[in-house]
Amino acid sequence: MPEAKTRRDWRISVALLVVIMAALGGWGGVLQDVFWWLIVLGECMIVLGAAAATRVFTESRILPSLVSIVAAVFALEMVTVPTSTFFGIPTGDTLAAWSQLWFSGVASIQAQATPAVVDEGILFLLCLGAAVLALLADLVAIAFRRAAGVGLLVLPLVLAAPAIGRGSVDVFWLVVTALAFLYLLASSHSVRERAVPGRRAWDAAAIAAAALVAALVLPVLLPTPQQLSVTGAGGAGSIVNGVNPIIRLGDDLRREDERVALTYSTESGDQHYLRLMSLAVFGDNWSQQPNPIPVRGSDEPAPAPEGVSGDVPRSPETSFIDVEQLGGSWLPIPYPATTVDGLRNDALWQANLALRSGSRSIQGETFTVDSLVLEPTPEQLLAAGSSVPEAVDEFAVADEAWPAIIRDTAAAVAGSAATNYEKAVALQQFFRSGGDFSYSESAPVDEGYDGSGAEVIGVFLQEKSGYCVHFASAMALMARTLRIPSRVAVGFLPGSSTGQRDDAGRPVWEVTSQQLHAWPELFFEGIGWVPFEPTMSRGVLPSYSSGQTPGVPTPAAPSQVPSPGATAPSSSSGAPERPDAGGLGPDAAQPERGVPWGVFVVLGVLLLLLVPAAVRALQRLARLPRRDAHPGLAWTELLQSAEDLGVAVVGENTPRENAVLLQRLLDRAEEGSRSAADAPPGSDSEHPVTDEALAGLLAAVERANFATPAARAASSPSQGATAPSHREMSALLRRLRGAFPRGRRIRSVLWPHSIVGRVMKVIS
Repeated sequence: MPEAKTRRDWRISVALLVVIMAALGGWGGVLQDVFWWLIVLGECMIVLGAAAATRVFTESRILPSLVSIVAAVFALEMVTVPTSTFFGIPTGDTLAAWSQLWFSGVASIQAQATPAVVDEGILFLLCLGAAVLALLADLVAIAFRRAAGVGLLVLPLVLAAPAIGRGSVDVFWLVVTALAFLYLLASSHSVRERAVPGRRAWDAAAIAAAALVAALVLPVLLPTPQQLSVTGAGGAGSIVNGVNPIIRLGDDLRREDERVALTYSTESGDQHYLRLMSLAVFGDNWSQQPNPIPVRGSDEPAPAPEGVSGDVPRSPETSFIDVEQLGGSWLPIPYPATTVDGLRNDALWQANLALRSGSRSIQGETFTVDSLVLEPTPEQLLAAGSSVPEAVDEFAVADEAWPAIIRDTAAAVAGSAATNYEKAVALQQFFRSGGDFSYSESAPVDEGYDGSGAEVIGVFLQEKSGYCVHFASAMALMARTLRIPSRVAVGFLPGSSTGQRDDAGRPVWEVTSQQLHAWPELFFEGIGWVPFEPTMSRGVLPSYSSGQTPGVPTPAAPSQVPSPGATAPSSSSGAPERPDAGGLGPDAAQPERGVPWGVFVVLGVLLLLLVPAAVRALQRLARLPRRDAHPGLAWTELLQSAEDLGVAVVGENTPRENAVLLQRLLDRAEEGSRSAADAPPGSDSEHPVTDEALAGLLAAVERANFATPAARAASSPSQGATAPSHREMSALLRRLRGAFPRGRRIRSVLWPHSIVGRVMKVIS
């Protein structure tokens, strides 16, 4: 194999590695940490290196790709499931483990806020996707010598990060990706391509610039993930419980048109909270913890609820749920559920006994849920003391960076309470009746502190006005400062009676968008996760935290609660940089970013104006010479290109007369008299056609149109009757355009006269 080709292939492989990793670098705002980037870097190095090394020994196009597939599988095994293979050979256990990682990764993506924690499932998806991308990029750029096509593979990767991150473009990585792509195109030059100096560089610059502009502009114009979920997860107007069910909780609470989410009845006739999921990981916002249980389908019994001992009183319950205008994939079920039956689509049990359907929308589902009603007694909760099991210790840790008002208020409210149960009851009572709080769905939006981040909760404790998101988040964070494990559950209040009964005579309850709710759950050893209700004027107090129940401790009056403004950050500095639109999810503090209708009008007009240019580009692509193509196609393209430039090409002229006209333009361009191109030159048939490509095309056209069959058969390339090649024809068109001022050249591309003129004639 020629040494120069080998060096070039290695340069292209290196360039591909840089392009892919630079594009992934822009995902820093979507995924936490950087270790995943380093692991993916190693994966891509193995895939691309295997293909490049194989090409040293063979000129086959396909063999290097086959070798790199084997290398990709091996690398994926070593990163994800190294113990399941047989000396590097995948086994049935390997495939089963990959299947589990796939579903776990998809569920984790659906559940987490950005920046997401890269757990094992997400890491598997990243490595798999990067390996496939590297394989395809290597095949396109080296095997098929179409390096520019790599841009089509990488561009979605570049655009996805700011789209998922809701417009947060990492300009540094964007520029690095564009420069790496330019280097890739430069590295892929062949000797034949260098025959046209400068053109490839300009093409590369245009492609890179287009990608750069697209990555900066499209995230602003594209709808956010939340906007997409409104129409894509349950139909127009449905209540959304998409990637994170509380991303739009505030908006759904504030909506003017109240929507029925579901109706349900129970075997006992009692009402219950219906939970979508619980969120235990707190960073900038709340998100679901990575799935700690093996993948288990809804046709199997649910895993046992975490931490619940056999001593906790319980009773069985069966609920019959009809989903109406509720979109998304998270199923509303009582906690803790044990079995689910009657689902139309498959579903998987997730972390914290949440159940996620495999469908994009659960709207229209009708199913039955068996669950337990746990009724811990005050005595049991008191006996749990203040111990924190190791399994949930991470959920009892407060961050020192949280506003001091959270810690100080919790300490003042808890006072001298000895057990976690007494502290929890004190926190609940503080929000419901002891802290002068008011329930308001609009005040946080009006005052700019809507959301669930720690800074927002600091402002909420100062302003003392909010809705369930703020009450639940505040109690959960304050509990963590007291070393009580906490999380936030999201779902629905028990609803209201419809006055009707189902076929079995059970009362039917209706749950609407106004019953969307968030509440805290605290962990007690031997009892598990226990819900509380701190949101004043909303929900139902559990018996174990109600003052009407014997044995429930009576909290002492809070002492030295921080006064408003004393330790909380001011609204200007303490509120999040991106005000919340009513949820707990990623960037949920950002106001809804609608796209003005005028933007779509302008974009529509621009696209309409570019239709003639697109038509001409397709015509040119179809006509430029290919092997055994009729020369008349190239001749037609040449004359139409001249017409686009404003040259009065006469259809009744002979090919030679039109060739003379074009030759005179080329001559004048070489003489530097471009202004002369504004006046059509005379078509003197005696004027010699000296341009080699033009003369070759003219001879081929004349031979094809006027020569006898015997003469055409007798002609040969040595007689000068050979049509120009694709490269020569492209160079001829460039020389023709070079005879005109820049403005006319640009107009001929964007607003070609040959198309526009004919359209105008039809209209007139």
